[in-house]
Amino acid sequence: MVPDAEVRDAVLKQGTKVKFDYAILTADDLRKQINPSDAELQTFFKTNAARYANAIPEARKIRFIAFDYGQIPGGVPQVSDAEIAQYYATHQDQYKVDDRVRVRHILIKSTTPADDAAAKKKAQDLLQQIRSGADFAKLARENSDDPGSKQAGGELGFLQHGTTVPEFDKMAFSLNPGQVSDLVKTRFGYHIIQTEEKQTAHVKPLEEVKLQIVPQLQRQKQTAAAQAYAQQLASESQKNGMDKAAEAHGLKVVTTDYVPQGSVVPSLADSAALMTQAFSVKANTAPQTVATGEGMAVFQVADVHTAHAPTFEEYKSHIADDYAQQQVPQLLDKKTRELADKAHAYNDVKKAAKEVGATVKTSDLVGQQAQVPEIGALTGPAAQVFTLSQGQISGPVNTGRAGVVMQVLDKQVPSDAEVAKTMDQARDAMVGQRRDDVFSVYVSNLEKQYTKDKLISYGKKAQAAPQPVVPQS
Repeated sequence: MVPDAEVRDAVLKQGTKVKFDYAILTADDLRKQINPSDAELQTFFKTNAARYANAIPEARKIRFIAFDYGQIPGGVPQVSDAEIAQYYATHQDQYKVDDRVRVRHILIKSTTPADDAAAKKKAQDLLQQIRSGADFAKLARENSDDPGSKQAGGELGFLQHGTTVPEFDKMAFSLNPGQVSDLVKTRFGYHIIQTEEKQTAHVKPLEEVKLQIVPQLQRQKQTAAAQAYAQQLASESQKNGMDKAAEAHGLKVVTTDYVPQGSVVPSLADSAALMTQAFSVKANTAPQTVATGEGMAVFQVADVHTAHAPTFEEYKSHIADDYAQQQVPQLLDKKTRELADKAHAYNDVKKAAKEVGATVKTSDLVGQQAQVPEIGALTGPAAQVFTLSQGQISGPVNTGRAGVVMQVLDKQVPSDAEVAKTMDQARDAMVGQRRDDVFSVYVSNLEKQYTKDKLISYGKKAQAAPQPVVPQS
């Protein structure tokens, strides 16, 4: 049982609301106030030498010859009918079509016993109209409860076995093209199904898939031709040097600046693979080949600058940022305390804020679950605002991103009647929470003990296959 006093305190705490002015010093604003001298930065740089030992990352100078697919000598070989036929013969599985039917339906929903009779009657009336010659598609658009198909006249397109719930599946595949079913009851309601076309399992003929095969074979031939050409350039570059190899084929050698890993080479459609391989080999090793998105390239690493510490001058701006980042927490704490001291001395947050350069904002009337701009949740040190009386000023609140001092403008506390009204509900909630906490601890301890005693073990849980449903119903 939870004592009344404890419940009352919880109700008062949850129901109390406050409105307040608050002065803010943000870490970003304070960072701008940090202007160290060169001497201070030099000292910081020397003190943190280990931090900057490899601040300048490894960089590499790369030389490469690139070509696109249109520059392959002789062009890309054409695909012959014999090659198409051979590919088709060895990839029959890709062109298999299972049994399938093209259907449309009208759904009249029935989700509870109470509406079942009315739904069934409506469906029977529609079925009678269809059998009397009414337009199926028109009735579907006007009456179907399937939003995914009604505007298309009930069309569901081609379905394979298992696509729909069993009752629908069985009926759809039992009908001949043009036939309309009797009412079919599923968990969605009552369906009227018309099978429009049936296809038995078969392999698509070559003529039907030829236009799919040709581009695949062309890509294969294009890739093979590009690789062969690239390997030829690599061999000639190894024998005669890259410049002569490029000149012999009317190509150019490109030399990059010293670039770090992950850089982009603007002249290539895709330089990711080049940069990855270039940082995995030593300088001046044999020329390598690599794909570039729209062709290939042959490259060599000409030189390597290993990772190293920068000079003070070339890294000064970074050092200044790091220095400020280190100083901000101390400065934020100091300035927030100064703001709080002045606010208490003047009994005026606004006056104190003006002296220390803080910004003043006003909250809404908020409770403990509220999020306040620049402060966030009113938890932790910020929760003290709920303990203050009207006009009182908080102590310094440091959120890490900002320093805040608050002055209460208005405070609303639940009346005795309001407290009494919610006491029982609050007590039940507290008892339930404590019961859950105790049970959670008990289960956790029991699980640990059983695991220790090897009475339980864990394995992968089998995943149940999802039940198929009528598409978009």
